[in-house]
Amino acid sequence: MTAYSSPFVRFYLIVFLCFVLIPLSVFSKTDAKLKSGNWYGSLELNDTVVLPVIFKFEAGKIIFVNGEEKIITDEVTFVKDSVFIRMPVFDSEFRCRFSEKSLTGFFYNHARKNKNIIPFHAKHGSSMPFLTKQNEPSLNITGKYHIVFDDEDPDSKNAVGVFTQNGINLTGTFLTTTGDYRYLFGDITDGKISLSAFDGSHLFLFKALVKGDSLINGDFFSGQHWHGTWHGWKEKNAKLLPADSLTFLNPGFDKFDFTFPDETGKNISLSDARFNNKAVIIQLMGSWCPNCMDETKFISNWYNKNRNKNIEVVALAYERFLDTTIVNTNIRRLKNRFDINYPVLFAGSSDKKEAALTLPMLNRVFAFPTTIFLNSEKKVVKIHTGFSGPATGEEYLKFIDWFETVVSKLE
Repeated sequence: MTAYSSPFVRFYLIVFLCFVLIPLSVFSKTDAKLKSGNWYGSLELNDTVVLPVIFKFEAGKIIFVNGEEKIITDEVTFVKDSVFIRMPVFDSEFRCRFSEKSLTGFFYNHARKNKNIIPFHAKHGSSMPFLTKQNEPSLNITGKYHIVFDDEDPDSKNAVGVFTQNGINLTGTFLTTTGDYRYLFGDITDGKISLSAFDGSHLFLFKALVKGDSLINGDFFSGQHWHGTWHGWKEKNAKLLPADSLTFLNPGFDKFDFTFPDETGKNISLSDARFNNKAVIIQLMGSWCPNCMDETKFISNWYNKNRNKNIEVVALAYERFLDTTIVNTNIRRLKNRFDINYPVLFAGSSDKKEAALTLPMLNRVFAFPTTIFLNSEKKVVKIHTGFSGPATGEEYLKFIDWFETVVSKLE
């Protein structure tokens, strides 16, 4: 693992000090002063690498375009020449100086303990060049690829890349045993690919060279805190280890149990009356985790449509910060965002080794999310590691079929 550092110029330091000393709570919304329409921005990951951010401002709301996904926030606050944009669900925000057609400031990811402040610029009316080009390239990488992330541990080293090319426009994602990289989009020009995503929590940027049916000399940036290398080759039958084979019960355990507090401080246990004689679906997740948000959206929708079934759901939130005031606020935002009508409990630290200590019946906590299916006797029927979200297309549809099959056997 190579830590990637980037020095700030003096201007950025001055702007940062201005923003970090101003509490958002003293502000109230005023009439918007940004020009409506399309904006193109960039997050500076280091001195030479930038990640694109595309969004639209209209009717006091900002709509971020993350590939096929639209992320809408109405938490936009103007104070004189400053604007504060809070991302939905995730504990992150932009703090910028603005004019009618420009923004300059920083993106703050409060869920990270360090390297969480990234310089940001945006202009109105601009667009990424590849969104308007129409020329057809001389090659097409559409298809499935076996991907190797060189710097990862053996469990998560191998991945599957799924890409679709239209002209020079490129979309796709990477599937791993711990989840997918959600909606990536970018271009292919001069034999080079570039794919990125900004979802309010993660900042992903992938680059590589195309050589025949192979992708070589790949770089992967995740915000400012991570840089790794990767490569891959076209393989139509590329696949991962089965998601229900990676996490399992330790010897000597045949049932599941826990007690954790909800956002009001009330302790909830599997032995409570609401779970008696019912099957239970348990989510191991976190409010900082985009894959967890995809899974939560799916499970919440399923639960709200199937309240008549003899199945309950409970989520265990493992968080990066342990301040209960912050945690409980984030849980409330999460529940409101996804209309969650089942308990979301604070289970402890997102450090996987520490998380494993809270559930000694498991061999390990390998990924967030992990989903555990219990029958009415609280015995484990299945444990599913990771989540293939809607950005994965066919794999997402396969997961839905698998989920419905497992659930049908729980009742």
